[in-house]
Amino acid sequence: MAKMAAEGAIFDEYGNINNYDELMDQWVAEYNAVVDQYNAMSANEQKKADEDKLLQNAEKKLEERKELMANYEDSVNTAYEQWNNILDIQNQI
Repeated sequence: MAKMAAEGAIFDEYGNINNYDELMDQWVAEYNAVVDQYNAMSANEQKKADEDKLLQNAEKKLEERKELMANYEDSVNTAYEQWNNILDIQNQI
């Protein structure tokens, strides 16, 4: 959760992300801003940006953030499944 918080996630008392949609929109908007910046460059500026891997770095950051979110979602789903398994066992007793 610390990595998610560092990326701007705001959690409720149960560990759910309160600003999930806004966060995803923000991450995509940040990537799109880099693409727009690149598209507004001259050919020489784009060549320099290509050497600096501007677009590749922006895409990599977005993909890493998406993977971070997917890992968070997997963890939450696993926790819910385990909790439900515990409740099922308790109900059988």
